[in-house]
Amino acid sequence: MKINPNYLEINAANQLNDPKSVFNYYRQLIKIRHDIPTLTYGNYVDLDTKNDSIYAYTRNLGSEKYLIIVNFKEKTMRYTLPNNLSINTTIIENNAKNSTKKNDTLLVLEPWQSGIYKLN
Repeated sequence: MKINPNYLEINAANQLNDPKSVFNYYRQLIKIRHDIPTLTYGNYVDLDTKNDSIYAYTRNLGSEKYLIIVNFKEKTMRYTLPNNLSINTTIIENNAKNSTKKNDTLLVLEPWQSGIYKLN
């Protein structure tokens, strides 16, 4: 097998040293999952079962409630949170041009963007 010509830019060493790499994003996700038990053990509620562009669900445990959302499209999508939900804190986002703010009820999701948010 030939080595890909872009191996100098795309390689494990660069992923380890780049805080914005896919490797380090997944490392953050694993840490968040361990730090926030609600994301593992909380009750799961799918918010929009018929939407084939956006996957949005909540996890709640006790008084804590989190939103997990993914835009599966290669275009910007707007998504209004149902059931009077609103963002309290952004836990993590990827591909976001504009970070989601406190009390937002409308999310503008960039292509392939995902995020985890604590809800009010």
